[in-house]
Amino acid sequence: MGKTDLKVNEEKVEEERPMKRPKKPEESSTSKLIDLLTQLNEGKPLELTVVASLNEAATRGEGFGRAMPDLKLRPSLSRCNNVTIQEHVKDDPHEETLMMHLHNIFKDHIGKSPKVIIENAIRTSREELERENYIAHKRATNSFDGGLSHTYLTHPMDLRTKGPSLDGKVWLALFLGQERADELLKDTLPTNSSERNDNVEPILEATENVICKYLYTEASQLSINVLMYNILKYIFMLVDEKNTALVDLLRFSVLYGLDGVMKDILRGRYGDVGDLTVNSLIPLDENPLIVDPSPRMYRASDERRTFWPLYAFGALLGHKNIARVALKELGGDIDSSYGIQRQHEYELKMYMIDDHDLPSEVLNWVFHKNMPDVIEFLVKECGFQFRWIDHKHYMFRIFDKLFVLEPYNFPPWEGEVDEQAIMWESNSDRRWARTKASYAPKMKMLDLLISLGFPFELFFPVDPTCEEQEKLLNEGKIKTFDDQREYGKRLTKHQRRANERLYNACSSYNSIQSTEAERLTASDFYKKLKTRWEEGQETAQISKLDEYEALDSRWRKWKRRQDGEESESDDDSDLEEYF
Repeated sequence: MGKTDLKVNEEKVEEERPMKRPKKPEESSTSKLIDLLTQLNEGKPLELTVVASLNEAATRGEGFGRAMPDLKLRPSLSRCNNVTIQEHVKDDPHEETLMMHLHNIFKDHIGKSPKVIIENAIRTSREELERENYIAHKRATNSFDGGLSHTYLTHPMDLRTKGPSLDGKVWLALFLGQERADELLKDTLPTNSSERNDNVEPILEATENVICKYLYTEASQLSINVLMYNILKYIFMLVDEKNTALVDLLRFSVLYGLDGVMKDILRGRYGDVGDLTVNSLIPLDENPLIVDPSPRMYRASDERRTFWPLYAFGALLGHKNIARVALKELGGDIDSSYGIQRQHEYELKMYMIDDHDLPSEVLNWVFHKNMPDVIEFLVKECGFQFRWIDHKHYMFRIFDKLFVLEPYNFPPWEGEVDEQAIMWESNSDRRWARTKASYAPKMKMLDLLISLGFPFELFFPVDPTCEEQEKLLNEGKIKTFDDQREYGKRLTKHQRRANERLYNACSSYNSIQSTEAERLTASDFYKKLKTRWEEGQETAQISKLDEYEALDSRWRKWKRRQDGEESESDDDSDLEEYF
């Protein structure tokens, strides 16, 4: 199985595009939708303009008001963004008004727009498909690690802390209705199920493939009325039939990117909210921990369960609409506390973390999942600052992820590799080809961080001594190993660490160069690295120091010392936080 198997074949999707269109919304479905919206309106009759818009949309037929006719292949046809709406209906003011009415209703009770909601579904379903295909490929090549599937969902540096897991089957039921979803998934099996791997004839289609295909096609062609009705029907089913607790319903709305539903829950339209607020903590992993009384050294109860506020949960999933609404419209607190639940003796105990650590946790986790669009959104729209990153625990890991090549990379950090060209190479050569290819996405992420104002000093608060050392070598003052060792003894421990960090990065860079002439000395590499940072980038972050200064006292102390307001003491313990 080649790398191309990890992605949805868009050409194949294009061939399958001419398919049976969804039926025109029936009058009864529209009336049921009106009933559901009336319930959300505390039983009060809807405004006549709202009812008229819903009824008129139903009578116009399936060609009008689709959520997204072609999401990826022909996005210009989408009527979900205002620009396209205005271009398409500029000669028909009535149609424009009707579209605006429908999208306002959708935004109030479902989410930002049909386009955003379905994009969230396709993105997360593609991630699930890529993950399962990657695992299947590893199994086929006898290189499967039993913990590989969990690595995608756990904390990047603490595998005991599990992250959120979405169920692709829910997306189909949410958009197409449970009955239609069951019909589509009837003769399918998960990619890595034991039955599917037994090579029993006939080989059933993979569940993840079917989910992706029908999200691209049938779900993206639904009219806005039908899409809204199916989603609300599913939500009310959770409330009425499943008796889902309100906090679990709130978690569901965040998990599946329904920011309108999230707002309605907090408004009390689905029941008494009690003490639930936008800053309430919800678990990332829905499976509760179980107390383990065994005295073994390692227990299952050593695992941790993390509780985050709504905006952070949404950002981790890539649902920018959730984070935006929680912070901008509902007054969410960026610097909210969060909770960690774990076993203490023979009971579960919740530990509250209130040391300005949440922004750092969010940025760190999102970075290691290689989600550049979310990082850009958090910095530009939410005011996140790179100086919030926990320097002592996270900064060196971020540096290593960007500059140090690793023999194994998960799909988020994989580069483009011509699998056909390396098919007959040895295992080590194939591994090295994939390792070198991973350098490109790392540099792409670095360029993004620089453009967003990532300060160079966060990587090198103390300049390495490579230039001085190179000068001494050229002058013949360092000739032997003993000379080199004596020179090293004169350096501070922070200079030695800076040197080590630079040499590791330079070594990775040189290892992927084709010729000797392209390789750089440590001094030249350091100069090349500094030139990537443009003038004024640091200012983009410093300009907001006053707004959230309490989040990082280390940064303020370091800046005062740089500005000459504080003398640099012999005890440079502050720099420990940066290394």
